[in-house]
Amino acid sequence: MLNRLFASRKRPFLSGLNNPQHIEMDISGSKLELDVPAHNDASLPEQQAPLSHFNLYSTDGFDPDGGTFSTALLMGRDLDLYAAPFGLSSSMGSISVKVAIDRVDCLPEGMTCLNPEYFEQVVMRFIHRLGPGRHFGLMGPRAWRLLPTDHLPWVVYEMHDDLTDVIEPTSHHFTEYSSYAVTPLDDRYILRIMFLNTGSPPVEFSRRVRDQICRSLKLTLSADLTRRIAEAKNKWPDAKISEYREPEQWIQPKWRNGRTSEGEPHIVILEAGSPAPEFKFEDKSNISK
Repeated sequence: MLNRLFASRKRPFLSGLNNPQHIEMDISGSKLELDVPAHNDASLPEQQAPLSHFNLYSTDGFDPDGGTFSTALLMGRDLDLYAAPFGLSSSMGSISVKVAIDRVDCLPEGMTCLNPEYFEQVVMRFIHRLGPGRHFGLMGPRAWRLLPTDHLPWVVYEMHDDLTDVIEPTSHHFTEYSSYAVTPLDDRYILRIMFLNTGSPPVEFSRRVRDQICRSLKLTLSADLTRRIAEAKNKWPDAKISEYREPEQWIQPKWRNGRTSEGEPHIVILEAGSPAPEFKFEDKSNISK
């Protein structure tokens, strides 16, 4: 009640932050658990109600993307923030929390996401997809860090607007960033928790919400996945993921709006940006020794 009463633009009110919904998902025998405030956008329905079960190995539910990644959305909800007492004003912004699984269609034979070094390459390939891989590319990864875990690595990072050619940045350029928590889920699958900020949510508050949800993350692995992780560790005992990374200095593409009345696409690329990083496969396994 006090949080509502003293809501402000610096300390907004988010319904359910202190009493989140506990969500459990069975993903082909592995169980994901996390605590997320309930959907509270009265103007729009929940993007995707949390799925209680998902078959990782079926093509159903996956949306392909040109042979690189195929994505399945397991949950998607909007958390509106209010700056006036009792939420009487319109929303000052929102945090969209999504759970998705990506099938890595572009991963070469012989590589597996269960090897931490290969998993990091997959993450960087996905980050490029959000950067030079599209016309209004984002900069990243920023604030790269690893969550403490006993088995598979969880990496958290942020993506921000590229302000290189922005003469007068607005507050939205800084508040509308996105965060991701990513972990491998099988040889060719990764699990992503997304936090997409729109409007004017205070940066520190949106990070607080993200970190609170990340602390609740729990992934209980199936017996088969546990066995194969042990095999991967035995095969690549020295494989590690970076504990720290600087943002990539990629070149963003140059583009203009297309003349659709003349048959042009909506976006016309004038100069291509940096190409996607190539996968590097080095056989450092115990088997080759």
